[in-house]
Amino acid sequence: MEPNNPQPPVFNPGQQQPPQAPQRQQPMPQYPYPYQAPIRELPQMSFIDAIKTCFAKYADFSGRARRSEFWWWQLFQVICSWALSFILMFLGTKTMLAGSLLLSLALLCPLLAVQTRRLHDTGRSGIIVGITAFFYLVMQALAVKVYWPLMDLAKSDPMAFADAIQESVGPFGIALGLVALVYSILMFILLIFNLQDSDRNENKYGPSPKYQ
Repeated sequence: MEPNNPQPPVFNPGQQQPPQAPQRQQPMPQYPYPYQAPIRELPQMSFIDAIKTCFAKYADFSGRARRSEFWWWQLFQVICSWALSFILMFLGTKTMLAGSLLLSLALLCPLLAVQTRRLHDTGRSGIIVGITAFFYLVMQALAVKVYWPLMDLAKSDPMAFADAIQESVGPFGIALGLVALVYSILMFILLIFNLQDSDRNENKYGPSPKYQ
């Protein structure tokens, strides 16, 4: 008896290869949105870099500025104002106020520029910056008109200075109060905008300075 061990059939090259079942191709996965590369967040701008950038863009109102650049510049202005006031306080009240006013005017242009770029970074126009600057200048002019003649009393007779301020409330004092109120509202709106994060995508003002 032959052993019950079937051998595999030997394929003859002259014969046709037995048909094979067609292989089904796997469909390509369909994505609802086109592929986008992952967004990378750049390191935060340092204090020194922010100051250098704002001075380099002293009157540059185009482009965008991230939060770190804006807030470092705000800190720089506060430090300069405090330091100057401390130095000039020994020279009299009028000298101190005059020096603080001149410093504010000298740093006003880069402040408006970086504020405009900060709004651009959130996709907003900078027109509110111009409106706020107008009310700021009017408020400063009214403050000088109302309080400057009374500054000599601030050091010689503080009680008389306080009484003179109360008596000086007239048309200019009322206008100063109204302008200061509008200015405060505009500054509060700008504060909300400045706290917002950068627009992750490129907008009409340029590419994002924070995300790439």
